[in-house]
Amino acid sequence: MAIAASRLTAWPGLARIVVPGLPHHVTQRGNGRAKVFFTTEDYALYKILLVEHCRAANVGIWAWCLMPNHVHPILTPADADGLRRALAKVHRAYAGIIHARQKKTGHFWQGRFGAVAMDEDHLLSAVRYVGLNPVRAELVKQAADWPWSSARAHLTGEPDGVADPQPMRDRLPSSSGLFDLIETDVAAFDALRKAESIGRPAGGEAFLSRIAGQTGRAAKSREAGPAGQN
Repeated sequence: MAIAASRLTAWPGLARIVVPGLPHHVTQRGNGRAKVFFTTEDYALYKILLVEHCRAANVGIWAWCLMPNHVHPILTPADADGLRRALAKVHRAYAGIIHARQKKTGHFWQGRFGAVAMDEDHLLSAVRYVGLNPVRAELVKQAADWPWSSARAHLTGEPDGVADPQPMRDRLPSSSGLFDLIETDVAAFDALRKAESIGRPAGGEAFLSRIAGQTGRAAKSREAGPAGQN
């Protein structure tokens, strides 16, 4: 299995680890956390670009959420360079269109995207994290009410034209309560943010040891996983 490492601008000297066949929690923010979506048409445009270029790069979309100033897809690449190929085209095309409309130049996105390879436990936490993002930001009261995410599709089983529902359907026979906030979310969500900040996979000891063995690079962090799962 080929492993890719691409530089993380936020942490010089570190590199994100991309593992083919594993789901990755991907984050891309607007430059300086500025807004990246200004109209409903902008959200729709990004969706189209994401589907088009992920399909071309053989990258599966398992979940997604578009927020006013950042994006949160969960993507599964078939090869080590798939995420880079897909997202470079998505973000270059989207930024070019918005800049042209606004008659602006300069950086649109804040550095390169972050990507965290995850084990099964962290995958479920990430799907919840992504779907609950608009709720935590107080944009909506229920995850399914936000039109720019896969939350409704996961809850109803109705395709949204973006996410492949099958991977999560295989893992969750019932999605009832999937996006109900629970006390353990705090630790789980903190673990995902920690993994993103250091550019390392999120998982239990066995998972992190396996990734370290494959890459020859440290994949472990003492705070890499939710309490009781390391």
